[in-house]
Amino acid sequence: MQDALKHLNRVLRVYGSFVNNEEGELLAHIMPKGFSVKVLKDTGQQALQGFQGIESSGFAINRVVWDYENYLIISERINGGIVSVLCDKSISMPLLNLTFNLVIKKIESIIESGEFQPVEEEEKPKEKPPVGAETDPKFFDLIEVHLAKFIGPMSTIMVDEAITEMREDRDNFPISKISDLVKVVSKKINNEKKQEEFLALMIDPVDELLKRSKQNED
Repeated sequence: MQDALKHLNRVLRVYGSFVNNEEGELLAHIMPKGFSVKVLKDTGQQALQGFQGIESSGFAINRVVWDYENYLIISERINGGIVSVLCDKSISMPLLNLTFNLVIKKIESIIESGEFQPVEEEEKPKEKPPVGAETDPKFFDLIEVHLAKFIGPMSTIMVDEAITEMREDRDNFPISKISDLVKVVSKKINNEKKQEEFLALMIDPVDELLKRSKQNED
């Protein structure tokens, strides 16, 4: 099933994909960091309830589209469950439809075999506050958590985009540019008031990180 999802993820502007069975249990996924098993199960169950409600009325639909501010989640009905993709709003629907047609039969066959076990919730490691002279990776997680409050689970992708725009990388990101990064990330929010709210949330964490960095230099 992972091979089928990899095929979906190769479609331009598709960021991830996942499969739920008829009970909403998560069977497989290739998604960006930030999408927990619980979130994918809840999304699958909500989509299935929508499909089943319409089907019980004597109608049939093949697709549900979740329209968020910066992205779409498209759920396709299949025998035995649903297949969903996380994608950009500018995705080519004809290309996505063609790819769906190529992989759905394979996924249906695997579900029918009953050999695939639901994915269990991952155990989350304990978080530690950002420390040290360089930008701690946990600080990027903090940015993503606050950004997700405004744009949803696409926050990880948006932070990566901001880092790339600054021609830097996570592993060697200069702590002197962390304030600039937060400003660039804020522009990913398509609402000025929400941008200000995000920046307000980041003031104390940025100040604390810079303060610790200075103390280490001394």
